[in-house]
Amino acid sequence: MDCPICTSSSTQKRMHVSASRAAQHFVPREGNPQVNVELTSHISDLWSGKDCEIRICRECGFGFAWPFVSGDARFYNLAYPSVSYPRMKWEFARTIDAVRSPDLSSKTALEVGAGYGFFLDQLCRAGFSPANIVAIEYNDGAIAELRSRGYAAIASDLRSEDFANKRAEFDFIFMFQVVEHMADLEALFERLSVLLRPGGQVFIAVPNINRTNYQEAHGSLLDMPPNHVSRWTGEAFAKISSRHGLRLVEIEIEPFSFSVFLPMDIRYSHLRRAQELPASSSGLVRRMRRGNARKLLEIAVMLSSIPARLPHWLAAYRQREKMGASLWVKLQKI
Repeated sequence: MDCPICTSSSTQKRMHVSASRAAQHFVPREGNPQVNVELTSHISDLWSGKDCEIRICRECGFGFAWPFVSGDARFYNLAYPSVSYPRMKWEFARTIDAVRSPDLSSKTALEVGAGYGFFLDQLCRAGFSPANIVAIEYNDGAIAELRSRGYAAIASDLRSEDFANKRAEFDFIFMFQVVEHMADLEALFERLSVLLRPGGQVFIAVPNINRTNYQEAHGSLLDMPPNHVSRWTGEAFAKISSRHGLRLVEIEIEPFSFSVFLPMDIRYSHLRRAQELPASSSGLVRRMRRGNARKLLEIAVMLSSIPARLPHWLAAYRQREKMGASLWVKLQKI
């Protein structure tokens, strides 16, 4: 399979997953057997078969699911029936610093996957006008919240006909933890270029591939398709951007923090054990009815895993300079 970014045929299989394993990752059968069966069937439909590979390009380092097919609305309704949006991410603050200037009130902006508008609120505090901001979001509750704050919120795909006739409308486009969910990347980057004004900028944050590699090699959560279908490197961003009149200006990995990493690693390794070893203590406690008893037992189970995690934490410490959770890039319209 050729790389979707650089078209190299030099790609290698990193991981194989079945539709049933993918469904077990999102909705364990022990907790909700009916939804697990429905999700397994739907993932098979998306893949036109029962199997998927994660492949890595030896040339540009790009990782991709094969079949290269992203999740659709039904997949997300089954896999993630409830949605929460973080109020703060490292990439929010990093991007605000990058765009800060005296004349932001006249600038236009588009955020793809805006959630409840927590980043946009920060943008307005920095000087943007809500009237000059468009937000793309699918969640009905989030759309209502965005509109109540004065943002023009629409439920649409950036690559859809809704944007086909728009040209040079935005000074800034923001996509945080969104691109890794998307296939048809040539159409995406072409649309970004068309929508930007000359000199306009795109800010993107995706999961850091080094962190993903650590998690999968050290018993933590897998980066499972069809939720995430791509894994990015700086070279991959540079190559696809250059084909569409964009230039990679800056690239940065989120600083690594052990105080943030350790509790996340404890939880993620606990969740992977529950997914793949249903008879383990992690699996058994995850099947309990929600409540204080389950919460306390789950904390106890996670804490009991700490001795076994120590060698993995040492491995993380040794590569800490490249282990931040997010990869952040700034692209500019040439």
